[in-house]
Amino acid sequence: MAQRTKQAPRSPARARGAKSKTPARKSAAAARARFHVLASDKISDAGLDILRAAPQIAVTSKTDYTPDGLANAIGKFDALVVRSQTKVTADIIAAAKKLQVIARAGVGVDNIDVPAATRRGIVVINSPGGNTIAATEHTIALILALSRNIPRADASMAAASGSAATSWASRSTTRRSA
Repeated sequence: MAQRTKQAPRSPARARGAKSKTPARKSAAAARARFHVLASDKISDAGLDILRAAPQIAVTSKTDYTPDGLANAIGKFDALVVRSQTKVTADIIAAAKKLQVIARAGVGVDNIDVPAATRRGIVVINSPGGNTIAATEHTIALILALSRNIPRADASMAAASGSAATSWASRSTTRRSA
């Protein structure tokens, strides 16, 4: 014979079908606090997708804020991601009641008022190595351009009259068609 477990007695109100005065438990997903991130400059979708993949992070990407507009909107965000366009001034930082971090996607933090952020306990970070590969590729392309005298040829073409430029283009076309 299976033994029955003793259940706690129900209160008289619960026995009559009354609802409990204690609020229902929230689901695990709803109970998690959301971290709101504002990207106020154009940030790569691949970078924002990494943030969006985390269920506890809500990402807003809006790039057309005026300084006053950003100061009005920043109050509900926990993090701000910028590049070079957005200037994060002391006024914007003062309006940021929930802000915990300002992230600069790139080298330097010259567009962020770091002393004002520090006074408020806001962490300022940047990604100095983020564009190393692109900068290296650009440098190599410039070296190749110099070795092939491309800047001199470009200047020569720009200085040439329309007829000289046209005759060069027609010679080039003639050679290909022959």
